[in-house]
Amino acid sequence: MSSSDCIGLPQHATDGEARKERLARTRRLYEYEPRDPETHWLYPVPTAKRFPLREWYSPGWVLKLLPVLLPSLTRRALQTGLGRAAEALGLLRDADRFRLLSLGVPRPRWVDAADALDDAFARQRLDGPCPVLIERVLDPAHLTALFSSDAAFAQPLVPEVEAGRLFAVDFSLLRRALHPRRPRDSRWRDRYMAAPRVLFQMRPEKGTLCDLHPIGLQLDGPDAPAPNPLYRPGDGAAWEMAKLYAQAAEMNVHIFGSHLGQVHTIIEAFAMATPRSLAAEHPVHVLLEPHLRWTLQVNADGNDLLRDTSSHFGTIYGGTLAEMRAVLVEARTSRTFYDLELERDLTRRGVAASPLDYPYRDDARLHVAAIRRFVASYVELFYRGDADVADDHELQAWFAELLAPEGGDLGRVTEDGRLCTREALVEVLTQALFTAGPKHSALHYAQPDFYSLIEGFPAAIYRPPPRDGAPLSFESLFPPLTPAATQVHYSAIAVHRASRFGDYRSSRLGRSLPARAAIQRFQRDLLAIEVEIEERNRRRPRPYRYLLPSLVPGSVHF
Repeated sequence: MSSSDCIGLPQHATDGEARKERLARTRRLYEYEPRDPETHWLYPVPTAKRFPLREWYSPGWVLKLLPVLLPSLTRRALQTGLGRAAEALGLLRDADRFRLLSLGVPRPRWVDAADALDDAFARQRLDGPCPVLIERVLDPAHLTALFSSDAAFAQPLVPEVEAGRLFAVDFSLLRRALHPRRPRDSRWRDRYMAAPRVLFQMRPEKGTLCDLHPIGLQLDGPDAPAPNPLYRPGDGAAWEMAKLYAQAAEMNVHIFGSHLGQVHTIIEAFAMATPRSLAAEHPVHVLLEPHLRWTLQVNADGNDLLRDTSSHFGTIYGGTLAEMRAVLVEARTSRTFYDLELERDLTRRGVAASPLDYPYRDDARLHVAAIRRFVASYVELFYRGDADVADDHELQAWFAELLAPEGGDLGRVTEDGRLCTREALVEVLTQALFTAGPKHSALHYAQPDFYSLIEGFPAAIYRPPPRDGAPLSFESLFPPLTPAATQVHYSAIAVHRASRFGDYRSSRLGRSLPARAAIQRFQRDLLAIEVEIEERNRRRPRPYRYLLPSLVPGSVHF
């Protein structure tokens, strides 16, 4: 049996000096990229510069990707080849292009162009690709701040605010990250990125997908120069156009902000701090290891794309590559790890209890409760009391590295900025496992279902909003064939899964006899969650499958 299989705390180790030497050798294998504002592409977000071969993709990871990747590459080549030939002959209309791009792409029957309908547009904020942005309008001042340029619209809605029936999605992150303090037309460079605000009213009606209904939408902030009209549901084609700009804005915030900025880079902090600060036989290292698998490699690949202007990150989204990096950085630095904990985030957004039907919130809570029970049982196996936590010098070094600006730079991790109790350790580990597993699943695996539908979810809009009286051409808003086919391809291959949450058979954690009972209870809890979500889905207007435990991977690995 190797020393790494003998799980234990450093203060109880019988080979303390040898353990320190092993940890020091491992630490040298994991190196951060120097954070120079002049040279670091994501400054100040930490990224890995170097890590050992064991963090690379395994043959099993690759073999599971190939059946997804090869058909999609073939499909994209055929689509673009046929499409270009048809374009050259003048035979390809926009409707034909969309049909061509949809050929062979599996998609749930309920995701189609009907998602442009108002109730489906609202439902996406609760069960779509990015269900972590919707917030309740908490007071009249909040409403006024959102729509200060249109007091005639906002003022009659104050009673709805006071009744808790108004909700909003505010994409001001894009305005801050893309072109601060510049007028909207300066954002037009072949592709356009609006920074909308969308207002929803909670109004339950029978026969609709959602209790929320969109009632107003502006494509830029309240301080934007005119024209910055308010679009309403009765505005016909102009309303449909405005919703399309909002769809594109959410896709950009989702991919670069909520997904890369608040999941991938967060888990990278743990993937670096864990092997650098915790010996291989440390119980926290053993627990986290399967949930950090392949994360450094997939993030390294993502960083290559974030530096390559010819990559799809640089060619299909709404801003330049530098601007999309700015969205990621703004999302990562505007919220701490502590802020992003599920219940704190729901409370901050005012959606902890309302709307009543919020699939992401309700199913995510099942996972957090099960993870917390599992982590608490595991922690109690090795930490007999709070003193063991405080006396664990490796754990304290790990916590310090997660916080340090030159380390993980997670800002705030615990309530009091310390890690001195078992309860605090359980909370940190619970959030880490939830982020690496269920939260990433919710933010990643809806992409194939939604973003492969170009007419509903374009990654960029190819015209600025028309000014008053200007003719409106829907066809001109959509991406050309090549970027559209690229969007479909990368959305389609996002189905790749190489592990399953809670399956520890191939990890050291699964071989740990002391942890076996806790693991078995956790797996029973996950089975119960599967049954509960399936039952909920039978009652929902449409199923929400991205948090089914059987479909949640064990780590951020794609």
